[in-house]
Amino acid sequence: MPLLTIGSAAYDTLETPYGFRDRSLGGSGVYASFAASFFTESRLIGVVGGDWKPEYSGLLRSRGVDLDGLETRPEAKTTYWSGRYFDDMNARETLCFEGNVMSETYIPIVPESYKTTPYVFLGNGSPLTDMALLDAIEKPKLVVADTMDFYINGMRNNIDNHVVSAAFGYLPYKLNVHNKAGINLGVNVDIPILRNLWINTGVYYSSTGAKMKFTQNFFEDYDGILTEYSANLTMHNVRVPVQASYRYTFNDKYQIQVNLGPYFAYGFGGKVSVKNDMNGNSLGKIDLTGNPKVIEPESDESIILGETNINPNKSNYINPFDMGISIGAGVTLLKKYYAGINYDAGLVNVNGKRAVALNHYKIKNHVFSINVGYNF
Repeated sequence: MPLLTIGSAAYDTLETPYGFRDRSLGGSGVYASFAASFFTESRLIGVVGGDWKPEYSGLLRSRGVDLDGLETRPEAKTTYWSGRYFDDMNARETLCFEGNVMSETYIPIVPESYKTTPYVFLGNGSPLTDMALLDAIEKPKLVVADTMDFYINGMRNNIDNHVVSAAFGYLPYKLNVHNKAGINLGVNVDIPILRNLWINTGVYYSSTGAKMKFTQNFFEDYDGILTEYSANLTMHNVRVPVQASYRYTFNDKYQIQVNLGPYFAYGFGGKVSVKNDMNGNSLGKIDLTGNPKVIEPESDESIILGETNINPNKSNYINPFDMGISIGAGVTLLKKYYAGINYDAGLVNVNGKRAVALNHYKIKNHVFSINVGYNF
């Protein structure tokens, strides 16, 4: 019955009426995972800087805490907090807080062995970090979340999102998808098999995409927390259909055909742009070619494009490979001119799950096309 804890691994400076400790071992993740090790298999996800003391990792390992999820970033500093306690130990004063390596935009890297952990404790930390972790865990049985006034006062909207995600295991984005026009250019080859049966294949360039609208509406009765974003996605693909084509000819002038078979496609690039529909601000553009990257800086309010919603456990926003069923019909005039219609129904979920807002959706291509051509 393993327990997965995410939280800070930090240095704490403590001042109390009974003593003083400078840069002692601290952090919600450290203390929760250490305590859990007395009762069950304990796993820790967190991040530390190059100044982290190896003996602290040794202390956790001595209790059997699995540290495969503890990331080290040598160029950064470990999270630091200092505070003062009084005679009433329930009261304290924060003197200094430096998020450093575990900032508000820290997105955890989740080992494969952790993703089926049934029990999860979200130690005190950024709700954005916690939500990214929940997205990577496959159907946990129980999730317990902790927070404090620093996040309640400074990140209230994200805390509300955090509560919903912890309770129901999903990010409350509603997604509406609308059609988008594109182009389809290529060369087609007809291979005769029988008198009226042909194989219809070729190589095409096609642009696919969609116009999407994301809606965040966590609690409709709570001060109107509602945000809307729109995204314009374009993908560039190489497409190869392989269709069986039945054809019937009328008096050598007209030929009708019905086509059915699979298609295969591979995406080699594209872009997605996002804006906030509430105020019209552009949140930037992402280049989907090769290694995805932001090519235009997002605004400070960015929720969809910034690091806060990028899942480092996934490499692609859109998976490049696609396949499905292609069905169409057309007519050839005077053996030269062709006009027809075609419908592609994708069978592959092309959602790469790198964008957190899309993680809980299956995305499949559905393309209707009107085609004209000339037979050589």
